[in-house]
Amino acid sequence: MKNPKVLNPDNVRIKRGELELFSIQAISVFHAKAADYWYIHFSNGSEKTYNSQDLNISYSCLVKNEIQNCKNYLHELASINDLKSDDGEILLQKQYENLKFIGEDTVMAVYMNPKRRKVRTYQVNDYIFPFGGNSSQFKAVVNALSNQVSIIQGPPGTGKTQTILNIIANLLIMGKSVQVVSNNNSTTLNVLEKLSSPLYELGFLVAPLGKSKNKVEFINNQTGIYPVLTNWKLNTKQQLGLKTKINNHVTELSRAFSAKECSAHAELAVLDQS
Repeated sequence: MKNPKVLNPDNVRIKRGELELFSIQAISVFHAKAADYWYIHFSNGSEKTYNSQDLNISYSCLVKNEIQNCKNYLHELASINDLKSDDGEILLQKQYENLKFIGEDTVMAVYMNPKRRKVRTYQVNDYIFPFGGNSSQFKAVVNALSNQVSIIQGPPGTGKTQTILNIIANLLIMGKSVQVVSNNNSTTLNVLEKLSSPLYELGFLVAPLGKSKNKVEFINNQTGIYPVLTNWKLNTKQQLGLKTKINNHVTELSRAFSAKECSAHAELAVLDQS
């Protein structure tokens, strides 16, 4: 195999299984009839060849001029933002300066160029609502899990934190990890406090980060002693039974909320006519 295609390592992210390949200095892609072979040179001097079929490869959308221009514009806006880090640096500006890669399949790629990239939708059939909720919160959770981007808006006291907790619960059931971010600490603390309450006792699942002080406190407070979780374990039969029960409850909830909405619309129609 000759005449490889040379790629810029800054524009590619490579995983082999769950392991991401770091410190890549050079990439050459050789084409063969059966497969492509990626010859990778690492900064420590080591070299290795991979079959492309064994790799999970994602490309950066920053190679497109319009995306790079958009990023530069956002960087300029960030430079005048008053939000600062512990060391006094403008936080958003620092983040954009460190942003060297935006995957083509990420939310930010959609945000940067919504005309070319559409928001993806997902088919999710099973939901759980361990933190309760009303009709609007039910819809918000379903929409958040079914769409790549979802915006939930509501004044204080309308149950946004409760909705966030239900979304987190569903994502954990799917085997995903979750990052909760905010422009102030109160929002993330609300989530932590709810999970840590005696009603749930799930605070050990959360790592409060953000400021350097938070990270240091989190590490220093680790005792290595966690709640006994033996009662959490369910066999396959119990899991299926619980899943069926939950699905039935969710179906009943959906019907009840729909009936309530129909009734409310009918009442409004009567009021309009009168």
